[in-house]
Amino acid sequence: MEYESRFGYEVEDYPSIFQNYINSNLEQVTLDMTDRFLPVIEAKEVIVYDPTFAPSLAPSSSSSPTETCYWIDIAIVHDLCSSETSWEIQRIVGGGGDNVLIKSFQAADGDTSHTESMCLQEGVHEFTIHDILGGICCDFGEGNYKVTSNGALIGEGGEFGYSETTTFSIPFVSPP
Repeated sequence: MEYESRFGYEVEDYPSIFQNYINSNLEQVTLDMTDRFLPVIEAKEVIVYDPTFAPSLAPSSSSSPTETCYWIDIAIVHDLCSSETSWEIQRIVGGGGDNVLIKSFQAADGDTSHTESMCLQEGVHEFTIHDILGGICCDFGEGNYKVTSNGALIGEGGEFGYSETTTFSIPFVSPP
C-alpha cells in the first residue's frame, strides 16, 4: 500500500520531521500541551520510536560528539503504598547546589514494580528515592530498590527514612 503526503514530504520522513519540530520548540510545545490539559509536566525531548534501534550496554555517544554516556539500571519493587514513592537522578555541578535534574519518576497507585534504563554522561550523579511514609520496606510490604551499572551495584535498599541518597561517579567503578 502506498501513502500520499498532503504536505510535500515523504510519509517515511514524518517521524524525523515531527521529532525535530518538537525538540526545536520545547517551551511552546510544553505550554500547548499544558493548555490542553494533557498530563505533561514539562516536555524535555520527544523521541520517535525507531524499530531498527537496538540498545547496547557499551558506552554510546550522546548528541554532542565529544560526550560519552554509560548505562545505568534502576529497579524498584514497590510496597503496598506505591503512590507514596518517587525518585530522581541529578548530575552534580560544582558545590553551589546548581544540580541538574536528569530524570524523575512518581509511582502511581497499584504499581508493583518499575524498571528503567538510562544513559548518563561522565560526572558525579545522585540517585535519591523518596517515600512519604518512610521507606518502602517493611511496614507496608517488602519493597526494595537497586541501581546498577553494567551489573555492578551502585546502591540498594528499602528500609530508610523519608528519603535516601546515593552519590556515584560515571563511569562507575565498583569498590574493591
